Formats: sequence, structure tokens, C-alpha cells
Amino acid sequence: MIASITLLLLVILSGTIATYSYDETSPLAARACAGACLGITALSLIGFLLALVFGLTTLTVLIAALICSIPVLLLLRTSYFERLQSDLQRASKNFQRYIAKPDLLTSGYVVFYTATVLILWRVFAKAMIQDSAGISTGLLNNFGDLPFHLSVITSFASATTFLLKIRRTLVSGLLIRSYQILLLLYLCVVALTCVSRCS
Repeated sequence: MIASITLLLLVILSGTIATYSYDETSPLAARACAGACLGITALSLIGFLLALVFGLTTLTVLIAALICSIPVLLLLRTSYFERLQSDLQRASKNFQRYIAKPDLLTSGYVVFYTATVLILWRVFAKAMIQDSAGISTGLLNNFGDLPFHLSVITSFASATTFLLKIRRTLVSGLLIRSYQILLLLYLCVVALTCVSRCS
């Protein structure tokens, strides 16, 4: 689990740093949101391409993670490092100013995002429940989706020839959207990271 979280944070950091190459003015929070989308999508897409050639293994996951980490090297350039440092200092000053003298607008943001996190936490806690009785779900919409997604993730993770498994899945008509393949592949990468770390 720690390895999966580390991988997730690494690709989000890398995606956040990559935003400095094309966006001059966005605040750090917007960069982090864009970085999460960029990093996870890059890991899924690069992992997918590597898996097509070499199969989906722990080594291909590590290579994909290394490739996704390339934007971190932008920090070696002084201009990028200084811009990141400036954004971090600005965010720190804003936080300290809010703690010292809270205002209504910022308090509204804090309440809204805290409530959103708590609601999503409760929903995600029920998305998949694993206990002594097995795997179940507390969400009505997941009754059909959860077994399907778990079976696809498991088949990707255990496939001897990843390309053959992708072809079978596509031919059977189960997956017709590319974003689903990338999302399921990302979840499979997370599962492989957990398994390789635990074994």
C-alpha cells in the first residue's frame, strides 16, 4: 500500500512540475489538480504501451514510473526551481495569513472542500468492502460494476501475454472506451505495486 501511495504521489508531483513548462500563471492548487490528471494519465498510457511490448510486470511498472518522473528533472533548471519555490512560499504565506486572520471567503472554501472530502471519503469507504465474508459493496451502482472491474484488473495483472488479453477484452466488447482501459490499467499497476511489495 505504501509503495502504491508513493507511486501515486511521485506521478502527481511529476505532473505538477510539468505544468510549469506550459503554464505561466496558475496557482499551485490548480497546478496540483492538473498534475494529478497528467501524472496518472501518463503512467497509465506509458504503462499500457510498455505492457503491449514487454508484458505487464513489476519491471514495466517501474520503467513507466521512471519515464513519468522525467519532468522532475526540470527542477535542475534554475527558472523552474525558482517558480516552484515562489509558489510554495506564496501558498505558505496565504495559509499563515488565514490562520492568523481568517476571512469569510477563505473560510467558505475551507468548509466546502472539507465537506467534499468527508462525503467522498464516506462514499469511497463503501465502494469495496473486504472482510471475512469476502468482497462486497455498499453502493447500489457497484453491484454490477465491481465484479466486472475486478475481473478485468485481475486478468490484466495475471496475463502471460498482455497484448492477447487486451485483444480478447476488446473483441468481446467489454471495453470500448480508451479511458476505461487506461483507468483499469492504472488500477492494475497499483495492484501489482502492492503485490510485489508484499511478496
